[in-house]
Amino acid sequence: MRGRKVQMRLARHRKAPPVGATVPISYRRPCEALGRTRSETVRLCWVRVTQVAEQNTSEATAQDAYDEGYRSLEELRDEHSGPVWVIRFEAIVTETPRLLAREVIAGRQGGYTEEPGSAMHGEPEAVDEISQDILTDRANERDVRRARKRVATVGLLGIDDQVRVLTELARVRHVDVRSELRAIRRWVGNPSAQRTQLENLRAKLGMG
Repeated sequence: MRGRKVQMRLARHRKAPPVGATVPISYRRPCEALGRTRSETVRLCWVRVTQVAEQNTSEATAQDAYDEGYRSLEELRDEHSGPVWVIRFEAIVTETPRLLAREVIAGRQGGYTEEPGSAMHGEPEAVDEISQDILTDRANERDVRRARKRVATVGLLGIDDQVRVLTELARVRHVDVRSELRAIRRWVGNPSAQRTQLENLRAKLGMG
């Protein structure tokens, strides 16, 4: 999390994560709620993979040992031998698990907890806040696209049908459009002027 360890090595026969992948870093700790011999997984942070390269351990350097958290090059070589994947990464998020709490208050489910022992049994980790923001942005983008499509579709209707559709939309949204409707009726027989008033009505409904 402090950025001291920025590299690790993985046996060559194992599959290395691709460059750009985000990987959760976790550790296990005893959990009294699960029993004396049980442990729980705790999320520490996330890292992003920045480089993956194949290397023979005999080619490792003192800098490699330092980057991987070893006290010496000899210590690194004592743990690894032969071809390996050398994976470099950077910490990107300090994140704790978001699990749905088991506690129920006033008949409603409680909030979130980072303690698996306090979470609902079998409850998977909730979407983290960053991912939730991404999902929300995507949903907003879809709403904008749908709104634009509705505007284009309404614009293909005749004036009377446009007035009917927009009036119903105003009713649903609780928007007062009486002055705009009066202006449209006032220009009956003048389609150009009515279209101008329709544009004002659409703008007031956020469809301009």
